[in-house]
Amino acid sequence: MKKILFLFLLIFFAFCPIFSQKKAKLALDLTKMPQQMIYSAVFNMLIEPERYEGKEIRINGRFGVFDNPANPSGEKIYACIVPDAMACCEQGLEFALPKGALYPRDYPAVDSLITIKGVFHHYVEDGYDVYKLVDTVVEKVQ
Repeated sequence: MKKILFLFLLIFFAFCPIFSQKKAKLALDLTKMPQQMIYSAVFNMLIEPERYEGKEIRINGRFGVFDNPANPSGEKIYACIVPDAMACCEQGLEFALPKGALYPRDYPAVDSLITIKGVFHHYVEDGYDVYKLVDTVVEKVQ
């Protein structure tokens, strides 16, 4: 059953017009997808980051702030948290507002529903893969 679902998602992502490279700057608008497809799309970003590198992504979810244990200076990690369809498992997509943004002044309240748009970037830091939306704009806060 999992293989059939994976095959369906693979075919969907390959032919879905939302993913069209011919559109203007926005490469992937996750705000127009059902919840289970959003979760699957975020998972796909983590397993095929080269496909999304440098592309503009729009996503909505819950705003979360986490301590960064790898950075003793107290730098925080800001994320858009996306639950799965059963609301048992969550995935977060880290994001960074433009330089100069300060927490909490320039960020939404924790657990608020947000819509953000940013450029997908993947890199390795201290041996760990990092997936992040950079130059992010908070478009909507509820």
